[in-house]
Order: sequence, then structure tokens, then C-alpha cells
Amino acid sequence: MNTYNDNQLTAVKKILATNDAEQAKRQSAQTVAEFNLYFALGSQLLTNDKLETTNKDYDKTMAIHQQGVANSNYANNLLISSQKADQNVAAVVSNTATVAQSVQVAANSILKLAAKIGSAYNIVCASEYNDTDIYNTMQQTNTIIQETAYQAEIASQLAMESTSTASQIISKQVLNEANATKILFDTMLSKTKTQLTTLSQARVNYTDKLVAVNTTLHQTVGSLDTAKQAFLATQLAYNTSNYDLN
Repeated sequence: MNTYNDNQLTAVKKILATNDAEQAKRQSAQTVAEFNLYFALGSQLLTNDKLETTNKDYDKTMAIHQQGVANSNYANNLLISSQKADQNVAAVVSNTATVAQSVQVAANSILKLAAKIGSAYNIVCASEYNDTDIYNTMQQTNTIIQETAYQAEIASQLAMESTSTASQIISKQVLNEANATKILFDTMLSKTKTQLTTLSQARVNYTDKLVAVNTTLHQTVGSLDTAKQAFLATQLAYNTSNYDLN
């Protein structure tokens, strides 16, 4: 083989080697673009899944929050009613105690009067006033005062029982439970409000990220198409050169 042929063979090998290297480079670029597309699709699916999950969590939390607002309003109305009831019960207990005390004082006075009239009646009975107007009057008066004294004792007992019954009304316990319920709902609303704020910001973040991911995905698809075209062009050039040079 002469020098010309040697030089030609060397040139051919160099051209084919260059084309082969370029083809490998383009194939590598296509592979990288395919991996980039794979990761972009994965990022899109992951971000979209997180956004959907966040939206569902937001809707559930909003429903709980709205129900909590309604229940908090009911609890607030219950608390107001319980406060008024407690005030009314306190007034009833105080008034009943005052009445019972007054009835007791009156009953004691009546009993003392009955005792005095009874003593006077006994004196009249022991004297010679039988069947006289004085005797008849004292007898009638004694009968009336004794009945009155008996009724006064009953009234005093009923007044004391009323005081005892009024003091047993559990308005204070109801008030405490109503207040605890209101605090419970207020605490829950505070937590759901914080969760809604967090979820709302997360929705914004995931939406922005999804937009960015979709943009990257479109760019990756374009890069892959370009890489494919470049690889096909290099492969065609290699095959053409190999055919022509051989």
C-alpha cells in the first residue's frame, strides 16, 4: 500500500472516529434528556399529588372549622343563658332565705302570743267565768291562735325547705360546664384557623411549584426532541460517511 492510500485510510478512520464520537455524544445527550424528562414527570406527579392532598385537607379542615363556628355560637348562647340562670338562682336563694327568716320571726311571735293567750285562757278556765262572754271569747280566741300557731309552724318549715331546695339548684355547675365548653370550642377554632392558614399557604406554594414543574417539563420535552433530532442527524451523517468512504 502506497503513501497516498495510507493517508487516505488514515483520513477515513479519522472522519469515522470523529463521526462515531459525535454520535456517542449525541446519544449520551439524548439519554440525559430522557432521564431529565423522567425526573420532571416524577416531580410533576409528586407535586400534583401533594396539591390534591392539601386541597382535600383544606376542605376537610374548613368543614370542621365552619361546624366549630356554629357550635361555638351555640356554646356562647348557652354560656350567656347559664350566667343569667346562675344570677337568677342566686337571687332566688337569697330572697328565699330572707323570706324564710321573716316567716320564722313571724312564727316565733305567733307562738309567743299563742302561749300568752293560752295562759290567759287557763286562768279564765280556773276562775268562775264559765259560760260567760269572757270565757266564750277567750275560748274562741285560744282556738284560733292555736290553729294559727300550728299553721305558722308549718309555714316556717316550708320556708326552710324552700331555702334548702333553692340552694341545691346546680346552676353554678351548669355555668362552669358551659364555660368549659366555650373554652373547648374556642381552642378548637384557634387550631383549625391556624391549620387553614398553613394549608392555604401550602396550596399557594404547591400551585406555584406545579407551574414551575410544568414549565420545566415542557422545556425537557423540547430538549429531548432536540436531542433525538441531533442524534438521528449524527447517525445519518455517520452512516452516509461510512458508506461514501467505503
